[in-house]
Amino acid sequence: MRRVLVVALFMLLASALAMAIDENESAATTRILYEAEFHTAQLLAIDGFSVGSMPIGWWYSSSIDDGTRQYTSLTPGRGQAEVIYRFPEDGDSGLCLQMSESANLSGYDGVELHMRANHPIAVTLEIHTACGTSEEWIHYRLGSSIQCGHQSVGIRVPFSAFTILDDWRAEYPAAPEHPDPRCFRTLGFIVEEEDIELTVESAHVYQIPDHGSGVAQPGALASPGVDGYAVILEVDDYEDDAKDIDIDYINRDRIVDVLTELGWAEENMIVMLDRDVTVDAVKDAMSWLMERVTQEDLVLIYASGHGYEYMGQVVGLGWALPPLWQMLPTDRKLFVMQSCHAGEITGSVMYEGFVLPEQRAEAAAVLAPGLALASCMYDERSMTGMKGTPVVGGYMTHFLCGALGDMSLDKNGDSFVSVEEAFPETYLRTREHYKEAIAELLAIPDLPDDARQDFLQFIETDYPHPELIDGYPGELILDLRYYRANATE
Repeated sequence: MRRVLVVALFMLLASALAMAIDENESAATTRILYEAEFHTAQLLAIDGFSVGSMPIGWWYSSSIDDGTRQYTSLTPGRGQAEVIYRFPEDGDSGLCLQMSESANLSGYDGVELHMRANHPIAVTLEIHTACGTSEEWIHYRLGSSIQCGHQSVGIRVPFSAFTILDDWRAEYPAAPEHPDPRCFRTLGFIVEEEDIELTVESAHVYQIPDHGSGVAQPGALASPGVDGYAVILEVDDYEDDAKDIDIDYINRDRIVDVLTELGWAEENMIVMLDRDVTVDAVKDAMSWLMERVTQEDLVLIYASGHGYEYMGQVVGLGWALPPLWQMLPTDRKLFVMQSCHAGEITGSVMYEGFVLPEQRAEAAAVLAPGLALASCMYDERSMTGMKGTPVVGGYMTHFLCGALGDMSLDKNGDSFVSVEEAFPETYLRTREHYKEAIAELLAIPDLPDDARQDFLQFIETDYPHPELIDGYPGELILDLRYYRANATE
């Protein structure tokens, strides 16, 4: 564990300003995939097939040409784009999600899909498995087709609903009646009509919550309409008392207050403090979200505490949260991190593995939907004001909450302040307050030399830079009245 120092002002500032020092573009697109000309496809939730280590899948199409089945592969990808396949006139073609190798989906219960078509059609689903040293492929089909039309349809299909095709049963009589999830290889979509556009919006596997693996059945407890759901984590009390951040959980209070003002219900918020904030607790909270959130809902995950060594590694926000963040079935999501080296955590969550800022343009294909806001960049330290100072709590959190309610920041005149509109002012006010606070600290005549050197480092490095990673098309507004008003128009 890297050294953590909390320095407070003494006599001159009454209680003191403190610094917790821990030493330690893509818009959503739609790509139409023609039989003769395929474009790179980025898929929503392609990593939904795993919690952490599933091999990356890719999409491919198959069609009959002159009596020979042709297969065309599509580039693997993750991101915000949908996949549309336009079925050609031969009427015998399909679109498949193909894993790079047989995937073990044991413990998962089935597949959740969201899709639509240009006019009402029936879509047949198949699962292909391959197991054993000979890698035999066995095909299973869903008994009834899925009715799909202009409106997006979401359906959960258990693996047990698929049964082996008769011709495969004859060829492999010992094959199981239902697909073996340990041998999953391909998910196929079959349309036996001409002139059809099928849009696959997302593909997940789901797990019934009773299995206790941290993966819940998506949307199982969803309520109608647009709602906001929040998970708020604050760790102020540590086993080592020298690391304690004595601010009476004001970061939590500010976030709860601003969300309540924006129409979020407190019963839709999970708040965890101190030693209750663990890896397992984070996974449980994400399962709670998965059970309730739909693609229309908003999600906020807020965390504050000591930086990457604790919040990122011990709590697991840097390694356990990223794949779970990817699986949330909404793009309307915001992750806020208030800590030293916060950008290392937000950069890991948004790219499912940390990517340096200068390399993010090249990594746009793996940028997750949503937004992430960090109190400082990956190689910087953050500040927290202690009791008795002008700003108590995390500076960035304080100014973000203020900016979200500042109507002068509404640049497009829609009467709402989006996160993107609030960020520039949050950035400027946070950095300005750093300068004022450090000037006061350095003015203390008897300030210890080691503390003085720590404060001087902020000046030498131009003070911390709050950072916004934007994977959301347009502007993300947290005020629920915006969505509910639009829904009733």
